[in-house]
Amino acid sequence: MNKISLGWLILCAISSLCGAETIDVVLLAGQSNMAGNAPLADVPAEFKQPPQQVVLQSSGKSEIIGSRASFGPEIGFSKAISAARPKQQVLLVKHAKGGTSLAGWAPKWEKEKLASKYDASAGPLYRTLLDQYQAAIAGKKVRLTAILWMQGESDSRYPALGPHYYDNLKTLIEAFRRDLKDPNLPFLMGHVNTPADMLDDDKKSTKFRFISNVRAAQEKAVKEIPNVYLIETDDLSKQKDRIHYDAKGQLELGKRFAEVWLKQIPDLTK
Repeated sequence: MNKISLGWLILCAISSLCGAETIDVVLLAGQSNMAGNAPLADVPAEFKQPPQQVVLQSSGKSEIIGSRASFGPEIGFSKAISAARPKQQVLLVKHAKGGTSLAGWAPKWEKEKLASKYDASAGPLYRTLLDQYQAAIAGKKVRLTAILWMQGESDSRYPALGPHYYDNLKTLIEAFRRDLKDPNLPFLMGHVNTPADMLDDDKKSTKFRFISNVRAAQEKAVKEIPNVYLIETDDLSKQKDRIHYDAKGQLELGKRFAEVWLKQIPDLTK
């Protein structure tokens, strides 16, 4: 028995997921603010008990939501959707790697074109996520509902990526919809907001000098690509590095993803 199958049986023992007629699946992808490094110790007690009808597969492994020392938007998201739809069974399939760019997430992954060392070490992220999704849903009746995307900070660093974010993002969305056989699959993305005044390692140049390009590309995608939604993040609290969301920010980010998801995805339990 492979690790995913074993993990699923373990999760079945603590939830009613295996008996669900239809399981709603949500894919979570991106870089560090999706992976999440907000300290779990800073989470209020009422968020630490994972919803019984929502389970998580993270980077190919079964995982109890909130069992790591740090977390991403999955806690806030799962709490909000379970409160709104307590009878619906949900599977979150998450694959996110810090420092990775859209070059690392490219459907046609080419190692020689990678600008970041994080992209090279992470491997072909797009293909990996799709493989993990197929393994996670094997033998189950599912409804793929949406992709949650929190990424773009890395692209804002590189001249070969930042100015081309829209084209690369459009390519990624089209590939997801093609390969997952859903031309209208909702794509929900967080609005990146890395500090425009932060200096690079040389202390002379701006570190995220193409942030305006990336933000504009995300805004353009919402206007020009159907079923693409932008999650506002500018008012979310961050850690001291001004890049990564803190616990409060991550919980609110997850909640905002959930608010859009709940509006766009019909409730199967009614």
